[in-house]
Amino acid sequence: MQACYISQIRNNCSALWSAKPTWVKVTMIATQVPDRRKPGAEQASNSIHWHAMTAEQQLAFYRLQGYGYRLLFVRNLLSGPLAIIAQHAQLATISSAGELDLQPDIRLRA
Repeated sequence: MQACYISQIRNNCSALWSAKPTWVKVTMIATQVPDRRKPGAEQASNSIHWHAMTAEQQLAFYRLQGYGYRLLFVRNLLSGPLAIIAQHAQLATISSAGELDLQPDIRLRA
């Protein structure tokens, strides 16, 4: 089939446009590219932190995930585990009873 350039469409390719269309069968083969990502420490760490939380904390965090919160870590205190979560740059905590504190008095190391 002849190639038509935009400048030639008006002049030389009018015969191609009026000709009967030709159908071409295209066979596509999908290849699976191996995943270069390796299960990193972040995935294992989140699993460990998730299991360190109480059922009340897990339920509270599950509800907050829809608002963009992510689990950073869990601290084991004498009063029970304290889940540290974040939404963008704002930190929050979930107590062992599942109570949310949106303005905790904590500082993270850089």
